[in-house]
Amino acid sequence: IWALAKNKMHAKAILVDNTYLFIGSINFSSPSLDQNREVWVIIKNKEVIDKFSELFERDKNTLQKTER
Repeated sequence: IWALAKNKMHAKAILVDNTYLFIGSINFSSPSLDQNREVWVIIKNKEVIDKFSELFERDKNTLQKTER
């Protein structure tokens, strides 16, 4: 398990072909999809996607091994 060393946001993100960015709170489970009030945003703006990719790579480089 890896964890960010400092600031973090609890959200899920999926980047598809560097063209579509999905960000939201949805878990891929029945309660999340059928019962909870979740949010899912689809972004197609290249500038936003590029910034997300940059921040993701930066955060990935700060991961620390944890024993959780």
